[in-house]
Amino acid sequence: MESLELLGKIAGVAGIALGVFLLVFRDLIRKLILPRLGASQAYRVVRLAMVLTFLIAITGIAAWVVSQMLEKRPSAGELTAALNAPRAADLRRKEIQVPIDNLYASWERHDLDLYRRQWAKDAVQVSDKYRRTRDELLQKRARDFAKYKSVLLKERRIDIEDPMQDLVTAYVTYTMRFVPWEGVPFEDADVKERYKLRLDPAVGQWVIVENYTYLRGGWPVQARSGEIQKYAP
Repeated sequence: MESLELLGKIAGVAGIALGVFLLVFRDLIRKLILPRLGASQAYRVVRLAMVLTFLIAITGIAAWVVSQMLEKRPSAGELTAALNAPRAADLRRKEIQVPIDNLYASWERHDLDLYRRQWAKDAVQVSDKYRRTRDELLQKRARDFAKYKSVLLKERRIDIEDPMQDLVTAYVTYTMRFVPWEGVPFEDADVKERYKLRLDPAVGQWVIVENYTYLRGGWPVQARSGEIQKYAP
């Protein structure tokens, strides 16, 4: 029985079948057939038993290999999903990026309503010096838009981690030029921010939940692959 158990673990049902065949024919030949046969006939019987054992073993192994291949073979749906996964991730990245791009567009257009629509109602903005709710942030931007004659996005890079998650993290580095109505123009260069975004089913678009702005230090290794986009001055 231990031999059958071992064969079953190694070769599954085929191993058990082979083991049963060997045990049955061993006892049958040894106890019933061989004692009644001459040497020549006994040789033929043993040889036949060996041939049958070999054929059963080969058939069992072949059946086991085929069963393993069928078990591991992906379905048509799985193959299609695997082929489409990179394309789906790229499309999702583009969708997630829209609210961040709209923030820059709202700065350049002084469009407070466009700016407002990119934020979830419970969104917060955080830095080393302050924490603002969505309403407080909108009040601040209204003053900013009135303060600057023009704002220009000169460069930005967006890296999105694991876009297929429900809550997505985006790392942003940007450079913007500000021209105030009074005073000297200046640039915010290589500013680092981190966004958390989620899909809002009510409006059918991604919205910003959290914004950590003016961060210090570099990004994680996996967040350094984003393409830098430069804009004409």
